[in-house]
Amino acid sequence: RACARSREADGAAGANNEHAGEALAARLRAVAAATPDRVAVVTPGGEEVTFGSLLAHAERVAGSLRAAATASRRIPPAGGMSGSDDPDANAGGVETSATSENSADVLRGARVAVSAVPGAEFVAAVHAAWLCGAIAVPIARGHSKDETAYVLRDADVAVFALVAERADENAAPSEATATAPGVPPLMEETLEHEAALEAMETAGIHATMVLVPPAPTVSEEVPRDRSTYVANKREGAFGSDVAPESREAEKPGDASSSADGALIIYTSGTTGSPKGVLHTHGSLYAQCLSLCEAWAWHPSDRILHCLPLHHIHGVVNAWLCAHFAGACVEFAPVSRNGFAPRTTWSRLRDGADGGKKPPITVFMGVPTMYVMLLRALARAHEARPREAAASAAAARRLRLA
Repeated sequence: RACARSREADGAAGANNEHAGEALAARLRAVAAATPDRVAVVTPGGEEVTFGSLLAHAERVAGSLRAAATASRRIPPAGGMSGSDDPDANAGGVETSATSENSADVLRGARVAVSAVPGAEFVAAVHAAWLCGAIAVPIARGHSKDETAYVLRDADVAVFALVAERADENAAPSEATATAPGVPPLMEETLEHEAALEAMETAGIHATMVLVPPAPTVSEEVPRDRSTYVANKREGAFGSDVAPESREAEKPGDASSSADGALIIYTSGTTGSPKGVLHTHGSLYAQCLSLCEAWAWHPSDRILHCLPLHHIHGVVNAWLCAHFAGACVEFAPVSRNGFAPRTTWSRLRDGADGGKKPPITVFMGVPTMYVMLLRALARAHEARPREAAASAAAARRLRLA
């Protein structure tokens, strides 16, 4: 089961890591506290979301997650993945009549599934899970009902944070959160909602669902309370404007230690059933720190994110490293056919030589994506030579690819 891990191996790794005491979630909240007005995410539709708005939205989603878990009266096993050595001990949690008394920690150690839909809502939902002390489990887009049910059951998910593929353009951004205090947002019947409910039923798990509302963009005025962000205690972090701040305002359930579980990524399952791999806050922090140093990430960087968000490459290398450094993540427009090489070349050209959009400085992909880009470039050389030349010039300007 996904909740089994070796505490001895984890301790050995931490003993050799000078940053073993650091937690990734605290680092990311420190970035938001220090640079709340910097753009953190550009959505597939081109809307900008700042670090401050993103973390404020995560706070609201975290409240909905806690309220949903409390309402269902489901308390996860004490310590969750960081607790008992026996993975089956008290598996699935227990029913309890306790409600508000322990509501702040109702999800500590529990698993929260998050739809891996590119955009600010996914980022906010993962942050929200961490604010609750929970472990995020990205659910792949396009998986079948049985594949999704397998992950939900194996991870023993307590709450499913559903991110819709497309927001309702006619609804006000704040409408989904305009409910009574402590009451999760009302769910609207959608195809994604129905598919998620069917997968949960197939999995046979006792879980509840929360709809993640659209994140506020820079065009909307959002009240921001800097005291809600938990600052990192480490000085000298990437981006000289990220400074340590007081933790006095930290709320119950916000703090995660480096040994606490943060993320479960499932393998592809090419040689058997997919296996859930647990990453702790400390291991993610160490990965981001080493990659940011090796690749010289800078707050001025902007990555064009085209990778899936249910694999480690898209989550850690392309998203978390960027936000660890205070850089911007621009999610590529979503295509039903997968990666779109011509759209990618067009975006790279738009940011070159004082183009219409800010320049892309970082791009990452798997080998298949690079092959598709080269094939598209070769076809453009024959049919649109000037466009091909501009694409090649834009590629050369990338700082890291």
